[in-house]
Amino acid sequence: MPGPAAYLSVEHGDQVAGMGLIVASPGCAGVFCMATHPAHRRQGIATAILHVGARWAAARGADELYPQVMDENHAARRLYDHVGFRVSHTYHYRLMP
Repeated sequence: MPGPAAYLSVEHGDQVAGMGLIVASPGCAGVFCMATHPAHRRQGIATAILHVGARWAAARGADELYPQVMDENHAARRLYDHVGFRVSHTYHYRLMP
């Protein structure tokens, strides 16, 4: 991916509780590969990663963020709705038969 990237994680003890990837481009940054360990969900970890990632991206000239998330990832979609993201585009994977 072009542009600087930040690999963010939150640890609980000696284990990763959550992580995400932010890639900055001039004007905008993408949010990718967000994941939270099931034992640590609904504790604000993903929200914290998004906020830190947004500050990191803003410091690199990105004034907008966009998450890439599959339609059927309902937990992620609720999180993104909660923090103010709105759907602008969709995508899908093509598989060979």
